[in-house]
Amino acid sequence: TDVAPSRLKHAQFLLRELIAQNRGDRFGLVAFAGNAFLECPLTSDNTSFMQYVDELSPESIPLGGTNIERALKVADSAFEAAEGSFRAVVLITDGDELSGDSREAIELLKKKHIPLFVIGLGDPTVPALIPEGNGSFKRDSKGELVKTKLAENQLRELALSTGGVYVRSTSAESGLNVIE
Repeated sequence: TDVAPSRLKHAQFLLRELIAQNRGDRFGLVAFAGNAFLECPLTSDNTSFMQYVDELSPESIPLGGTNIERALKVADSAFEAAEGSFRAVVLITDGDELSGDSREAIELLKKKHIPLFVIGLGDPTVPALIPEGNGSFKRDSKGELVKTKLAENQLRELALSTGGVYVRSTSAESGLNVIE
């Protein structure tokens, strides 16, 4: 909840704004945590796309964690099934990569000249607790509270290496003007 009202709700807000500013463009949706799934293939049907966005929840992905590599590979494969000359990936994440190696997936994007636009959520200096559905906070196998913070340096490096941009999004400043 370090980005009000929550990181997920803020990401959904960002997607709504991005869609509103880019009518006519096609969007696809990859939901990810410890694994990644193509929730919505590339479409210009904004109403259908937004239904998928609105249905996102922490339960959308059964395996917890953050695997940016898997998310980027699923996004890359979604492009293979669709025509179009200009392609870009917008990654909305805290970047706290717990599994996978995003650098491998970045090489795929670079070879195909697909820029990565990264929107970072969270605070890079103050770790946040992860709320559970029952009002408590996530704990590890030792009973310690699990904390996550924005991995801003890594995310900036990933974006810039593909010719994309990085921006941190907050409740006060969405950063979408930079992404645009």
